[in-house]
Amino acid sequence: MGTDAPPVRRRILEAAFDAFLARGVSATSIHDLKRDTGISGGALAHHFPAKRDLILAVLAEPVAAALMETWIAPLERAADTRTGVAAIFQGLIADLSARGRVLGCPLHTLASEIAGQDTRYADNVRNLYERWRQVLTRKIEADQAAGRLPPSPADELALFIIATYSGAMGLARSVQQVEPLAVCAATLDGLLSPS
Repeated sequence: MGTDAPPVRRRILEAAFDAFLARGVSATSIHDLKRDTGISGGALAHHFPAKRDLILAVLAEPVAAALMETWIAPLERAADTRTGVAAIFQGLIADLSARGRVLGCPLHTLASEIAGQDTRYADNVRNLYERWRQVLTRKIEADQAAGRLPPSPADELALFIIATYSGAMGLARSVQQVEPLAVCAATLDGLLSPS
């Protein structure tokens, strides 16, 4: 592997991530990625011998990184679940409003297209969702222990928050408006308010 291999690999992954979100996995061909990156077919095949390898790498790297940056790290830093979830939604709404385009949740967008196609895709998707759910569950449990949230199955509330966010992002993408996110953020804020 030459000295430029990591930047070339990174360029391929970034281009694939962007294309998969904008056009879809099935609608993005290897030819599209060669055109988008200016990288030869040989260089692309060197890093990702098959499209399946590229899809798995996109899930493991840029999608996992987006989940970490958007949800996991902010939740871990937040004083409590309510503050963390509110800040995440507010940040996303501001970012999407500034961009003027909603591409949706990277994990949900890719998962909805590929999870049923291959068990390795499904396993990777499941692992990412489970990691997300575990972080939320721990935060909720800490709030319950501190008396900020009533006792209830924390893992179920975590799943509800993830499903609410994923659905809101899907709807926001469909209508190209942030209103679904704003409405769900307000509802979640009320649900997560100390009783």
